[in-house]
Amino acid sequence: MGLINDFIAIGQAQKIKNGQVANLSISQITGLITNMSDARRNLSEKDFKQVYNLYKQFKKCNNKMKMDLNGYYETATYIIKKFDAIAPYEKYSGGNELEFSFLMEEIRNNSDKKDICKDISKKEDLEYIDYILKNSMGMINKEDATDFMVVLHTFTDFGKEKALEEFDSVVNKIIKRSDPVMVISSVSYLLGILNSNQVINEEEMNCLGNKYEAIALDLMMKNNN
Repeated sequence: MGLINDFIAIGQAQKIKNGQVANLSISQITGLITNMSDARRNLSEKDFKQVYNLYKQFKKCNNKMKMDLNGYYETATYIIKKFDAIAPYEKYSGGNELEFSFLMEEIRNNSDKKDICKDISKKEDLEYIDYILKNSMGMINKEDATDFMVVLHTFTDFGKEKALEEFDSVVNKIIKRSDPVMVISSVSYLLGILNSNQVINEEEMNCLGNKYEAIALDLMMKNNN
């Protein structure tokens, strides 16, 4: 079934590259732009384990989305950046390493050039921050709620990819100061708000929930050792 799905993904990607619109999932795109055999061969054991864990999380996201070439590149770039944050993507892209090193230089430079405004001062922003805080039942603090408001503004100004990067920063702050059980509860609550604001759909919400829960559980195991 996996091999058939890969062939379907190749055909759909070719349609997109020919200027058509086609249906692809995050799982399929991940399979198209990464090579875990190369990752095992070219990365340290520690880096490979982290890369492969992320790969497995992305492979669970099977919800297919209609996309054109811009949508495909936006989704692929989002996936690539997540992998590249762990270990250099060109080492397991499945393509020519020198060629992809130039691509990654461009992606990294463009990412650094985008400056996201974090001025949250409008009345409606402050009211929504209070709403988020009040309904969290103590799971998050005001700083979390304010940071989360930045995520929503980032989505409006720069799109889903940048918003989810910003959300990662919010989650990392919560992870550093909270116990694992509280992390799971807090992040689940915030993911629900992302979903209600149509930043992510339900399947994406579940995929991200699984990802952050795995991080929290790994932290719990380390703390118990």
